[in-house]
Amino acid sequence: MEKEMTSKGRILIVDDEPAIVALLNDILTAYEYTPIGVGDSLQALEMFREDYASLDLVLTDLTMPNLPGLKLVQELHKIDPTTPIIVLTGYTESLSKQEQKEHFIAGVLNKPMMAGELIEAIDKALKEHAPA
Repeated sequence: MEKEMTSKGRILIVDDEPAIVALLNDILTAYEYTPIGVGDSLQALEMFREDYASLDLVLTDLTMPNLPGLKLVQELHKIDPTTPIIVLTGYTESLSKQEQKEHFIAGVLNKPMMAGELIEAIDKALKEHAPA
């Protein structure tokens, strides 16, 4: 399945905090991305399963109820290993480079982050995972 590009890319945002989803949505929209915000990781998994070919990247919180971030990353990767995933965390402990590699994570950002930092990480992940 070919990925479709709309605007600069469609990005699935997964975070159980509505204020974070709204903020990320506003930032991505301002930078000409098409965000799709979801507040529940199980709902996000189902959305991804149904429409992963139209998504260019996933931003997910690390700590969430129902399906924690790393488990969500693993499940998304089983469905489509080519979609880059950036993990967001509000905790000081970060994922090691080895853990990121093991889970096929394109990047980890600590909350709160600057808009420029977020966009830089997204742009880098999209470039590194662009089809040849």
